Amino acid sequence: TPEKVEQTIDAIMEAYDRQGTGVLYKRDAKRFLDEVIKPMPSSVSYKDVEFDDWFSQYDNDYSGAIERHELVRFIMKVALTQ
Repeated sequence: TPEKVEQTIDAIMEAYDRQGTGVLYKRDAKRFLDEVIKPMPSSVSYKDVEFDDWFSQYDNDYSGAIERHELVRFIMKVALTQ
């Protein structure tokens, strides 16, 4: 549900947005991926080069950070593949 997605995004931002900027910089996003997504049973392992590709795919505005709306797209993709 949309409410659950919002709650999930809030929790991710609270846990991984170390600078309190409302975005996940590359190192924050990598830590999120390593700690939360990678351990999932259906998760595909990746290398740093693949992480860079993933990051670029979701950093639509090339800001160097994953913004809330970009993270929503990623979470929805992960949720739909589980």
